[in-house]
Amino acid sequence: MPTYLEDKLNARSWYYLREIEPDVAIDALVRLAAKPTQQQEEQLKAVGYHIRYVTGKVISGSLENIGSLMKVAELPYVKQIETSAPMYQE
Repeated sequence: MPTYLEDKLNARSWYYLREIEPDVAIDALVRLAAKPTQQQEEQLKAVGYHIRYVTGKVISGSLENIGSLMKVAELPYVKQIETSAPMYQE
């Protein structure tokens, strides 16, 4: 895997890539290079990221599944992804 992707993902993300079921939703904070444009928000949605809140350069939301994690990480304007264990089931 390219180094730039390694820099974008936290330890829990790597754990999920190895261990989680492929169809499980994942809560994630995504940090961008700048405040997202409407086009960038649409691109994130298109690759499976469900946006809850946008605060400056940080977006709170959930990924449809583990495949969405890598698709979001591959977007050039995404600088960091922090996945977390959900505190509740949706």
